[in-house]
Amino acid sequence: MRRGSGRSFHRFPNDPVKRSKWVCLTGREHFIPNKETVLCSAHFEDHCFDRTGQTIRLREDSMPTLFGGIRNQLAEHVTKLSLKRNFKEGDSASVCHGGLRVISDHCYALACPETAKKKIAELQRQNETLKKTMKSNRQRERRLARKWRATCNILQGLKSHQGLNPSKAEEVLGNILSCISMEFLDEKNPPLNIC
Repeated sequence: MRRGSGRSFHRFPNDPVKRSKWVCLTGREHFIPNKETVLCSAHFEDHCFDRTGQTIRLREDSMPTLFGGIRNQLAEHVTKLSLKRNFKEGDSASVCHGGLRVISDHCYALACPETAKKKIAELQRQNETLKKTMKSNRQRERRLARKWRATCNILQGLKSHQGLNPSKAEEVLGNILSCISMEFLDEKNPPLNIC
């Protein structure tokens, strides 16, 4: 973000209980924040900030409540809970039971960086495998096309030389056709009109 945009970024709390509540409130499944993971100030209400001094800080009891412009019963319920200083262990379950999920609340929002790296690596492996498969299929296609052209040339030669012994012609054709895959000669996949 640019300076002067009015937004600030705040790290997830170190306290495991608070951290789990923040994660739950984001509504993202399988999200595990690391020590550099931050939330934008747009997810906090104005009363959550301490603006005394040069830096904008979150107050101790602040909880993220605004996601994707959704401000509903769940957000109000969470706000009421965040005003209480002492949370009990069971409160996180009551906060998280809402059916709302945030898929992506900002255009720059990504899943956990480790998950993104794994996904990128997997897609790169798939891409390489598909490239190799495509290359081998093209090579096979070129080889079959060459054999087909050779067969057509031989057939043309046999047709033009009627003096050729028929048994010898059958033997030559049998040798050539044994090299060509029968699926290539299948009626469903007719070969290119090379002859």
